[in-house]
Amino acid sequence: MIFGCDVDSAALRAAIKETREDACRLFVSSPEAISANGPYDLIFAMSVFCQYPGSKKVSNLGSLYPFSLFESLACNLIENVTDSGLLCIMNCNYLVRDLPGMDRFSFLRSPLIRGNGFIDKFARNGDRLTTSFGNRSCYSHRQEAEGITDDDLLDCIFKKSPTGEKAGQIITESRFLRMEAPAGLRQLRILPEAGEPLDKAIAEQRVAMVRSNEVYAAENGESGQWLRQEWAKSTLDGGIIKFGGWWLPVAPEAAGELSAVQSAQSAELTRYIAKPRSLRGRLMQLLKR
Repeated sequence: MIFGCDVDSAALRAAIKETREDACRLFVSSPEAISANGPYDLIFAMSVFCQYPGSKKVSNLGSLYPFSLFESLACNLIENVTDSGLLCIMNCNYLVRDLPGMDRFSFLRSPLIRGNGFIDKFARNGDRLTTSFGNRSCYSHRQEAEGITDDDLLDCIFKKSPTGEKAGQIITESRFLRMEAPAGLRQLRILPEAGEPLDKAIAEQRVAMVRSNEVYAAENGESGQWLRQEWAKSTLDGGIIKFGGWWLPVAPEAAGELSAVQSAQSAELTRYIAKPRSLRGRLMQLLKR
């Protein structure tokens, strides 16, 4: 059974239309309702524990969103995760490690996880720790005060240890990824990186990320191509860490190799949107009046 909750009535109405009653139970979110339906093997709190965009404008978050409120709500989730269950907290204004009860959890990491969100970070007393920049997929953080680590900007999935078992471990999860290179490949091309140059971020004292994309093919001329991707990230002390590359079998067009027909379609689209009769063209004409 999947459980979903929200404090927004419009979000709940939309969810009702997209879910089946026999597979999903929806309810209005509150600590009491969460506990009544728990415990849970997996809890997602995505952009729940933050005040965005309000947090972008303050030097101290305390009056807008006190740590005590975050603590009471987040600890409710900690208590409702089953032993060996997972807690995912993404885009959180405060540091998850400051929560009581997190000493029961280990840290689940993967080459796919390069950060825990674009939300600015704050200390327990509300003081600003980082300022974030960029968009939601390729964001960066600049440190504004002491009291934050690279792990605080990375970890977002935590595994609860059963009573009596050791917690605080780093668990690397890669069983769903192909980490070893297929045999007999040669590099065809290097595709544009996703993110920003890390040397620029280091010069500006920011923690940023970039994903490399390299296309390979079989040496013997067999059909099929492979895409190797890997995230790298600058650190608070100006270093660079890499998360390990993974391999994906891809079609030529997914590897940046468009067919003649696809290329012609892209050119046709470019010509079309430049014409006055297109929606963009008509809007531009209206703006010029």
